[in-house]
Amino acid sequence: MTTWVEESPDPGDLTAVAFAEAAVVRLGLIHILERLPSVRRVVGSATWRETADILRAEEPDLAVVSGDFIAEQVLLHHLGALAAGSDARLLVLTARSDPPFIRSLFGLGVHGLLHRAAPCDQVATAATNVGLGKAYLDPTFGVNLLGGTVAGLTVQALTDRECQILKLLAAGHTQREIAGQLHISLRTVETHLMHMRRKIGVSNRAELIRFAFAEGLVPEAAS
Repeated sequence: MTTWVEESPDPGDLTAVAFAEAAVVRLGLIHILERLPSVRRVVGSATWRETADILRAEEPDLAVVSGDFIAEQVLLHHLGALAAGSDARLLVLTARSDPPFIRSLFGLGVHGLLHRAAPCDQVATAATNVGLGKAYLDPTFGVNLLGGTVAGLTVQALTDRECQILKLLAAGHTQREIAGQLHISLRTVETHLMHMRRKIGVSNRAELIRFAFAEGLVPEAAS
């Protein structure tokens, strides 16, 4: 459930900010982040202004933001300000799952999106991936996006290798043929396909191929 790599800091050298207006949520996020091997320092924040000040002063690598208790447009405004004013990678926890809202978040520069009901181990996985320069999309949101007009968003949740495999799959190649063309093992192809199904929120080969056509990932000769 990870995607492109922008830069990869040394593991164990990340600074993270945990923002949540509710103290119990904030303390829970701090508890999770402090136990990640890749994070050496965690700062808690209770207000948007405080968070913005910390991002400017501390220049952390990661900001984990939980902010469902305000109006949608207000939330987008605050997140846009955080993204524009800092190089920190943003991981947002939210229960809002409608496709336009999700696309708006990524359009603002958010790097990861996680359902606020996600278990602790999934929060840890998402924070680690986003903190190390990757992107993360909760499969719960991937299902909703597939049902709407994705407009290329979910494609960004795929690595270059996954896109290669998906293009070949949609062009009619078997998994064994894909492995031969890309000089990788059949098991590796199967693993990539499993990861893609989770990211996009589909359950079988046919739905993956349908997604590839919808997103324009199919070579012209095959379309």
